[in-house]
Parts: sequence; structure tokens; C-alpha cells
Amino acid sequence: MTTGIARNPWLVVFGSALALRLIGIASSLLWYDEAFTAIMAKLPFAQMLAAVTGDVHPPLWYLIEWVIAHTIGASELTFRFPSALAGAGSTVMLYQLVKKLSGEQEARWASGLLAVMPGQLYYSQEARMYALLTFLTLFGANAVMDRKWFR
Repeated sequence: MTTGIARNPWLVVFGSALALRLIGIASSLLWYDEAFTAIMAKLPFAQMLAAVTGDVHPPLWYLIEWVIAHTIGASELTFRFPSALAGAGSTVMLYQLVKKLSGEQEARWASGLLAVMPGQLYYSQEARMYALLTFLTLFGANAVMDRKWFR
């Protein structure tokens, strides 16, 4: 009988990546751009949508943060946690993509390197949309490789 980890080695990478991203995630106050996100997320829904229509970023991140602020609460941790999840999820998406292109060993190396990349760690601890962008890009690349156009 094999364990879940033996069948899904990406679980180790995901768990490790998430743990790295959670270390000290709430140790500093929100900075300027993060504070802007927090202010938008605390507004009533219609007001938030109206306020972000002129922003250069698509509104998906603000919608995610709005749901969190109005259900779980507003703190450094709650605003930054979705980035940590997206950053750790990116390691899984990269693992799957590289496994299709090259093989198991290369996929483990690639996702392991992504898990510890300083830039990825930085953006995975910010209450901004950059980690989600990485995740969605890799998700889209996987969908193209699988020819799953609806994804």
C-alpha cells in the first residue's frame, strides 16, 4: 500500500512551499500597495467595484480580498494568506507542467526551485495579486498542454 505522498510527490513540495511562505507572513504592517488593497476590500461591494474600475490590475484579486475581509476578517495574515496559497499552488502547477514536458525528476527539481526562489517567496507574502498571476499563468499553460480549452 502506498501513501498519498508516494503517489503525489508534489504534496511534499506544496507543503514545504506553503510553510516557507507562512514564516513571518504577518510580522510586518501592510505597506502602501497592500494598504490600498485592504482599503478597497473593506468597502461595500458596489463601492469597491466602482473604486477599482480605474485600476491597472484586473478586479479578481480585489474580489478575493473583499470576500476574505467580509467573511474571515481583516488583518495582515488574512490579506496575505491567499498569496501564500497561490505561491505554493504555483509549485504544483509547475510540477505538473514540467512532468508533462520532461519527466518526474525534472518536475521535482523545477518545483523545488520555484518553492525557494527569493522573488517567489517575496511576492507570496504580499497582499497583492502577483503570486496569483504566476499561479494562473502556470494553470493556463497546463490547460493548453492538456488541450482542456474550457479550463
